[in-house]
Amino acid sequence: SGTLRIGASHFFTKYVLPGLLKDFKTLHPAIEYRVRTGWSKDVVQAVLQNDVHVGFIRGNYSWTGIRRLLFTEHMRIAHHKKFTLGQLSELPLIQYTNDPSNQALIDNWWAEHFSVPPQTGMVVDRVDSCLEMVKTGLGYGFLPSTILHGVTGLQTRKMRYRSGLLLERSTWMILKEETASLRLVREFVKRIERADFSDLHCP
Repeated sequence: SGTLRIGASHFFTKYVLPGLLKDFKTLHPAIEYRVRTGWSKDVVQAVLQNDVHVGFIRGNYSWTGIRRLLFTEHMRIAHHKKFTLGQLSELPLIQYTNDPSNQALIDNWWAEHFSVPPQTGMVVDRVDSCLEMVKTGLGYGFLPSTILHGVTGLQTRKMRYRSGLLLERSTWMILKEETASLRLVREFVKRIERADFSDLHCP
């Protein structure tokens, strides 16, 4: 029993965390949860300041405590009709408010392939809003494979650097060494480490 305080990125809270908490609640029904959602950089600070026991972040942030890689997803270009890479600079881009570290990856990829900035046709606040706009044909978007899982009717292409490496984003679980000694936290961490995230991937 007790209260487990969790910090997680917006994306993780919406698409991954509910299933994990449901499974853990089944095993330990007396546990209560307090979930704090924010950008990954804010989650890191929340763990450092002991505002939360466990944090789930996206991107490679410096961390000296316990850190576990949960899964890695690749980024895709998604459009409602067929396209070539060279056409992107002439097509409207649907941008969304992104975590700074993840946006930097996209910006670096773009700079490798184009000498002009993208033509932004729309800016939305969330990645799922971007997906809906892409589905209606308002432009293309740079979307993580996780959110595209099960989505049909779109043309997608993996984002690769000129070296051939895929543009990927990793999701991590972080916590302090002293926090890991708490029984509630220890049991939760064990459950997360046994979780199967393979179904989050899109071919």
